[in-house]
This record gives sequence, structure tokens and C-alpha cells, in this order.
Amino acid sequence: MQFAFRALGISDEPPLLVIGIQDKNFSREMIQKSGEFVLNVCSENQLHAVDKSRDLSGRNVEGRVVNEFVVQGLCLFVGEALVAHIDNQVAPVGRLAGKTFRLGDAI
Repeated sequence: MQFAFRALGISDEPPLLVIGIQDKNFSREMIQKSGEFVLNVCSENQLHAVDKSRDLSGRNVEGRVVNEFVVQGLCLFVGEALVAHIDNQVAPVGRLAGKTFRLGDAI
């Protein structure tokens, strides 16, 4: 399992998102071979586990690759979300430019 360098929802119908995986990572190769990936969004209480979870594996498929692009050492995968599980009791966090931000409730 490799943390996506970036993840961004780009469409609701069908539910599409873009993830970025560094070109030299083994996970990039596994995504390309299988055409599948799992994307998890961490909560603030799970930040301590981010580095520790690099050896974990998502065995259940939650996303299917639709297309991919390589840009300056970063492989971008466009994927269709097949399953979504949301815990409304836990607010997710996001990372940008090396900083972590709390994400608020849906509007």
C-alpha cells in the first residue's frame, strides 16, 4: 500500500477521482497490473498511523482504473469509485504542501 501523493474527486456521475502515485513506487506497478486500487481518507486521530501503515494491503477492491497519465515522475490514475464507506462521526483530514488540514462537514 502506498499513500497517494494527491487525491481529487473530479466527477459525481460516474464517481471519478484522480490519485497521484510517485513513478518509482511499487504500488504504481501493482495498480497498473491489476487496474484496481483502494483509497482511504484518514481522520485526525489516525495521523500517527500514516507512516506505520505503509506495509498494509487493501485486499478488497474499492476503485477501478479508467485511465492513467505520467507527468514528471508522477503517475496519475483516473479511477471510478465502486464502493464508498463513510463514518459520519469522524471528520477527515487533508494534506497540502506538507501541512494537514481539518475538513468540515458537508454543506
